[in-house]
Formats: sequence, C-alpha cells, structure tokens
Amino acid sequence: MASDIPQEPLPEWRGEIERLWAKVSRGVSASPGLEAPIGPSLDAPESSSTAWETLSLMRRKHRGEAQAWSEMLEAKEKEIATLRDRQRLLENEISGLRRQVQSAEENSLEGYLDVQARMEAALASLKEERQRHEEDERRLRALLEQTRHRMSGEADIWKKERKSWERKEEKYLAQMKEMESLTQARQEDAARASGDSEKLAQSLKEAKNALEKTLAELLRERQVREGAEKERSEALKKVDEVQRHFEELSKIWEEERAQWRELWDRERSTWETQRAEFSAWEEKLRRERQSWHADLKAKEEDHLRFASQMAETLRQSTETTSKIQSVLRTVALLGLPPERRRVSRRIWAGLAAAVVFAAAAVPVWKYYTAFHFKAVAEIPASLANPTGMAYDGAKIWVSQWNGELDAFNPLDLQAAPAVFTPNAKPPYHPVSIVSADGSLWTADAAQARLVRVEDSDPGQVAATLPAQGPAPTAMAYDGKAVWCYDAANRSFDRYGKNGSVQSYGLGNAVPTSLLWVSGKLWAFDSKARKLDVYDFKDGAFSLRAAYDLGKTVLGMTAVTMNGQRQLWILAAPSGGSSVPSFVKFRY
Repeated sequence: MASDIPQEPLPEWRGEIERLWAKVSRGVSASPGLEAPIGPSLDAPESSSTAWETLSLMRRKHRGEAQAWSEMLEAKEKEIATLRDRQRLLENEISGLRRQVQSAEENSLEGYLDVQARMEAALASLKEERQRHEEDERRLRALLEQTRHRMSGEADIWKKERKSWERKEEKYLAQMKEMESLTQARQEDAARASGDSEKLAQSLKEAKNALEKTLAELLRERQVREGAEKERSEALKKVDEVQRHFEELSKIWEEERAQWRELWDRERSTWETQRAEFSAWEEKLRRERQSWHADLKAKEEDHLRFASQMAETLRQSTETTSKIQSVLRTVALLGLPPERRRVSRRIWAGLAAAVVFAAAAVPVWKYYTAFHFKAVAEIPASLANPTGMAYDGAKIWVSQWNGELDAFNPLDLQAAPAVFTPNAKPPYHPVSIVSADGSLWTADAAQARLVRVEDSDPGQVAATLPAQGPAPTAMAYDGKAVWCYDAANRSFDRYGKNGSVQSYGLGNAVPTSLLWVSGKLWAFDSKARKLDVYDFKDGAFSLRAAYDLGKTVLGMTAVTMNGQRQLWILAAPSGGSSVPSFVKFRY
C-alpha cells in the first residue's frame, strides 16, 4: 500500500514555481535590468497580469496538491502503523495459538493414553457384561419358554371357555326364540280367548322374568369374557415386552460379538505377523547355525594348523639345541681356554633356553590368561518355567514366565523361596532379570518393555520403559547403566540414566544370559551353547574366548563366597533330570 505513493516527486517542480512566483511578484521582466512592483500594477502590461494570475492559480493548485499529498502520506503512514499493530497482534495471536496447539497435542496424548486404559477396562467390563448377558439370556429363554407353555395352556382354556360360551349363547338365543314364539302364541290365545288373559299375563310375566334372568346371565358371562380377554391382552403385552427385550439383548449380543470378532481378527493378524517374524527368525537362525558350523570347522582347521606349527617349532628348537650342543663340543675340541669355553657354553645355553622359552611362551600365556571353570555343586530347583537369575548382594532372584519373581536364600537354595508378583499391566512375561542399585529390572517379552521394581517392594511396579526392539531376551548391569539385548534386530542396547540409548553389535552370537564381570561381558550364546567372554574397547565388543560349561544357561550371576570367586548359573533340565538346577562353578 505504501508503494503506491510517489517517492518525493515535488521538490524540483516546487522550486521552479517558487522561482517564477518570485519573479512575477517582483515584476521581473524577460529582459534583465527591469524591475516591477510587487503584485500587479496599473502600469504593468496586461500579459504580465495574466501571467501573474496564472502563476498564482498554479501556486494555489500546487499548494492544494501538496496538502493532498501530505494528507495522503499521513493517511498512508497511519495505515502502515495500523497494519504494523495488527501484525504484532496477529503474531501474538499466532504464538498463543501455537501454545494452544502444543497444549492440545499434550492433552490429546494424555487423552489417548486415558482412552487406551479405558478401552482395556471396557474390554474387561465387556467380558463381564457378556457373561452376565449369557446368564440373562439363559434365564430369559427359560422364562420365555415357561410363558409360552403357560400362554398356550391358557389359550386352550380360553378357547374351550369361548366355545362353551358360544354354545350357551346359542342355547339362550334358542330359548329366547322359544319364549318369543310362546309369547306370540299366548298373545294369539289371549286374543282368541279373553277369559284366559290373566293366565296369559301371568305366563307372560314369568316368561319376562325368565328372559331377564337369561339376559342377566348372558351379561355376567359377557363381563367374565371381557375380563378374560383383558387378562389375555395383558399377558400378550407382557409376552411382546419380553420378546422385545430379548430382541434388544440379541442385538446387543450381536454388536458385542462383532466387536469381539474384530478384536479376534486384529489379534489374529498380530499373531500371524509375529508368527511370520518368528519363521523368518528361525530361518535366519538356521542360516547362522550353518555359518557357525562353517566358522567352527575353519577354527578347528586353524587350531590343527597351529598345533602342527607348534610341533614343527618344537622339533626345530630341538634340532637347534642339538646343533648348539654339537657346536659347543666342536669349540671344546678346538682347544679354547677353559674360561673362554665356559663363557661360550653359557652363551649358547642361554640362546637355546631363549629359543625354547619363546616356543612355549604363547601356549603358556594363553593357559594362564584364560578362565578355568570347575563345577563344585549342583542343587535342584523346584521352578516351573524359570527365565533369568540375578544377585543383589543378599538374595538370589529368579524370574519366571508366569510373571513371578522368586527370592532365594543364597546360603540355602533348597529352601522355599519368597514369591512376589509385580502388578504390571498384563500380559507380563519376564525373560530376564538384573539387579541395579536397589532395583530389579526385568525384560518383558509380551509387550517389549523394561519393568522396574524396588527390592523393598517387588510387588509394586515403579517404572516401565519401552524396549528398543520387539524381542528383548537378556539384560545386564555394568554398575552405571542397564544393558538389554534384542534378538529381533540383533542389537545390544545401553540405557543411560538421562534417557539416552546407545546400540552395539555382538556379531553372530544369540545371547540368552548376560553378565558384566570386571569390565568384561560374559554372554551365553544359545546358538553355540558356550559362554563367550568379550572385551569392550573403543565402543566395540571383541570376542576374547569361549568356554563350554556343559549346561544350557537360563541365567547367571557372579558371587564371592569366603573370598572365592564363583559363577552361579541357573541350568535348564538335562540328562535324566526333569527340573532346572542351580550349578556353582569356581574360576
């Protein structure tokens, strides 16, 4: 709007008009040197007067236009200020709307969570309502059947009574006709015989009384029939009401049935998807198993080559030793002085010892830097379906598939444990457990989440955290953060206290139990059935060694008893045993 205003078009024109006005007002003529009085005079020529009036008119017009332009500029500036104020108001309104939208989004999220909780409660209430509906339906069906039987019986009775009333009515009508014919005959007889008029009058009176009695009986029977009809209509109304109620209940049942069918279809599609994922996972495991067998075969060949190289090295060191001894004997035969001879022997003996030590240093180093696990005890455990084990410094905790957390006394593992059931939102199926700073963390495979309870109150859920993947299988605690392995996306995730999550890889291993020991990660690989030891350096895990414990590990923990380091595992049933067991290893 402000761009339509010309940008300072008047200064040059205004100066020219002012100059001409000054000339005319001073009476300056075209020739220099002539002076004229201010304003038009009588002696000035007519053309000068006309020019002066013209310039005066132009000046007034110029002043009017200049005033119009200035007013227009002021109006435009006012409009621009108004538009700026309106822009500020609109910006404030937009910021307010943004805050409202953010608040509405938060409220909608809270509403969604609330609706989800209500939906779950509604499903439970629908299930109860369905049971009540089935019970009401059974009672109503029984009542309807009883009512039908009773109504059919009453209908038969009313039909019989109606037929009886119709027969009585026909009988009364016949009697009335007979009375009328008798009356007519009496009247004819009275007409024929006036002497018998009194008798006929008496007979007529009797006939009239009999007719009145008959009519009264008919009236009473009609009233009884009307009452019966009224009762019958009321009974039919009740039957219709029961029928309508039954139809409404049937309609509600059909709606609930449709809802349950929809829920079933949804659950079925979810299970079909999960089954397809598990099928793909099994196929992937099969391929990995084949790859693992190929790797194992290659490692065995490497070990065989290493053993042959060690044997060759020992053979060469033996030959070198014999050669050194022969050289020493040759030097002795050359007649060296005894002092030089002893020094040479020491040098060559040292060289031989160095060669032998270098050949044997590698296997000796490997032996003394490796762990040596020795089973010292095995205790049967009366557990239905255990999934994990953890030690909090005072109790041994075992998670079970049915959602229970069992607390064992480490000094008496055969004693009955204390059983706790966290009030987690169902379904809840923990597959691993870990102790961390006075809390117990479990990995829930049913809803892909991490559930935290306190040691002091294991039955109360303190917090839940969604897992990074859809299939959490094992957990560990390194003293600072909780770790969780997901079998679907094959990632080992570290959950920081600030809410951050970092993901790492463990190669082709499929761990089902994890444990941090002295900065190293111990993982039981369910595919190779071995205990893998990993070094964690520069943000990556590298396999250091693998050990065969001879057991399938469901859970494990490190315990120090009487100054001795021990590895306790929860082993799956094996051999002739049908129950899991606690196995203690010294290492």
